[in-house]
Amino acid sequence: MAFLGVALIQDTTGHGRMIDPPGRSTMWRFNFQTPINYDDHQLSCGGFGVQWSGNNGKCGVCGDPWGGPLDNEAGGKYATGTIAKTYKAGETISVRVQITVNHGGWFEFRLCPNNDPQKRVTRSCLDRNLLAQPNGQNRYQINAGDGITVYTVNLVLPRGLTCSQCVLQWKWNTATNWGCEASGQCCQGCGHQEEFYSCADITIMSSTGSSPYSSSNVPPASANPAIDIGTLNSGNGIGFNPVITPSSISCLGTQIFHSIQSNADDWCKSNCPGISCSPAYCTDACRVTQ
Repeated sequence: MAFLGVALIQDTTGHGRMIDPPGRSTMWRFNFQTPINYDDHQLSCGGFGVQWSGNNGKCGVCGDPWGGPLDNEAGGKYATGTIAKTYKAGETISVRVQITVNHGGWFEFRLCPNNDPQKRVTRSCLDRNLLAQPNGQNRYQINAGDGITVYTVNLVLPRGLTCSQCVLQWKWNTATNWGCEASGQCCQGCGHQEEFYSCADITIMSSTGSSPYSSSNVPPASANPAIDIGTLNSGNGIGFNPVITPSSISCLGTQIFHSIQSNADDWCKSNCPGISCSPAYCTDACRVTQ
């Protein structure tokens, strides 16, 4: 009983969100035309008590409480299928996470080639691709003493894996409570903890830059802006001011496409002729602007 009392006293809540690529609930902060969720920094399965006392540890794969409403999964109001960013198979990418109330712990990132924005991603699909850092580690440890900050985590995408719509999942297992592992080890951060999640829809092109799109499997076109993370608001640190730099050239590569393909403009000219930037798979890599 004394142990339980300590755990309950220490059950305070963290806050955090994936901002690059932006999660489904966070895309509006980067000028994507997606629904606004001011609580995008607390997708924590409904909270520690709801997850572990009410739902026996279960949680929606994108941070919604188990049993719904699953607003951040396919069919939910924030899961529009809008592609947040485009990458290249096998490359090392930089993912950024903003922590606004820091309780330490660790991050993990998973990837599912879903290829259907109308289909809910499964936990088993995500578990098949637990992404590693260049040093081979799957877990990225953070320190509560870092306070309010943006973490940048480098991750290696699987070689040969392409998708028109992959779901990138961020998981944050905090170190809020004192608890014990099955092995008997007890510590701050052991055992059941508050968990946070975020899901982003991304495209992964082949290592040569060819598109994974087909006429029967095309994700909705997105604004796909180049993201400059900017700075935190003053005050409570919960707000966020990104700087958006949209593409301004006609029927050439987007700035994000340029970041993964040095000859992006030439690729667009060769594969997406005409002022309409057709066929359909060009709508993410190439842009027609006013």
